[in-house]
Amino acid sequence: ELHSLKTASMNGQQGWCKGYVTDTGRRAIYLVEAKETVGIKPANLRLVEDAEMTPTPTKLCDIPDRLGAVCLLEVIQADRQDVARVLLSEFQPNLDIEDCDGMSPRGLSIRTAMMSSVAAMVNKAAAKDSKKEQKKRLRICSNCGKAETEDLFFQCSVCKTVQYCGEKCQKRHWKKGHKNICAGLAEQQSFAIVLEKPMGERFVSV
Repeated sequence: ELHSLKTASMNGQQGWCKGYVTDTGRRAIYLVEAKETVGIKPANLRLVEDAEMTPTPTKLCDIPDRLGAVCLLEVIQADRQDVARVLLSEFQPNLDIEDCDGMSPRGLSIRTAMMSSVAAMVNKAAAKDSKKEQKKRLRICSNCGKAETEDLFFQCSVCKTVQYCGEKCQKRHWKKGHKNICAGLAEQQSFAIVLEKPMGERFVSV
């Protein structure tokens, strides 16, 4: 919680601590109501216990790095079948967390299934998910990162690859760049994937 700030309107606002801003020695705080990140001196912060403010626990495999990429994205690009097998079978990672370029493991696996065996594994795992299991699984808002609770999230009606906690987040995410890739994602969802393997100098479908 913020306190003792010169800007009185900011005092009392609550948020989540993120990293440090090394140049200024301030702490990066995500303010929940304002939905923005600000730099605050540690002296102007105090810890408060609030059940509503406590974020839902997130699996380590679903926490993005500083570029916004989750580990499954890296595994697909490196084509590490051994790591992918463990991730998909034991941890059931979220396939829809986008990096800073708007790319999610599901989106990347659709694009690279012909070239990457791990992408094909991800597509297979995604196909196995029944509608019931998808409803049970905790979903994350593609804009603000809020976890789904009793209020069910809704998907983008066009591409059906991202979800939102409300209309405000949908509009903000659209402006952030989803509008540039939405139609392409929708088009890719409609294609069947055919894997091919080399046979001599020719390729045959398998």
